[in-house]
Amino acid sequence: MKQKILFILLSCCVISCSRQKDLDSLFQKVKYDKSVIKDLDKYKLLNDIVIKNIDTIFKFRYHKRYIASENGKESWQQSDEDSYTFIFNHDENIHESIDGKNLPKFLLASIEKTVASIAKKNLLGFNVSRNGRFEIIIRNTYNKKTHSDIRERLIWNKKSIEHFDNNSLMKDSLVSKNCRYFIWVDTRGF
Repeated sequence: MKQKILFILLSCCVISCSRQKDLDSLFQKVKYDKSVIKDLDKYKLLNDIVIKNIDTIFKFRYHKRYIASENGKESWQQSDEDSYTFIFNHDENIHESIDGKNLPKFLLASIEKTVASIAKKNLLGFNVSRNGRFEIIIRNTYNKKTHSDIRERLIWNKKSIEHFDNNSLMKDSLVSKNCRYFIWVDTRGF
């Protein structure tokens, strides 16, 4: 019995070490996308539009109601969050989160125009926080071999990298005065 347990533990260790080597190898191959850096002024324009209207966006979203389900009961609740994420679905134009239901209509034209100027492969969405942090979600790329995701972000007004501190598979570069380009690898469960 002890031999079986020892064998299982040893097998898990070997698999884990092998997976970590694959992740390290994958991470070493990840490079900053030069086309993203080249278009930084377009991303900055999107940042400026959203940050200039941050109070309006949060007030607009606060007045939206959504259905929450708890213990099998549904109820209407206010949408009062510290941040909101807007994701684009380029296959069917702009995702429903970028429309008059979730953003003030007067912002839609300028946001849509700016989004249209950025290559579709370089813009998955964005997140805006009440504290003024703005995050462009460039892309998430799944790697089948390591069962992990390579995540790329441009983040403005972030004073530190606090939520990345424990991630050894992360790198960032200051690409402008207040903007960092982050790349990291997240592993999925088995």
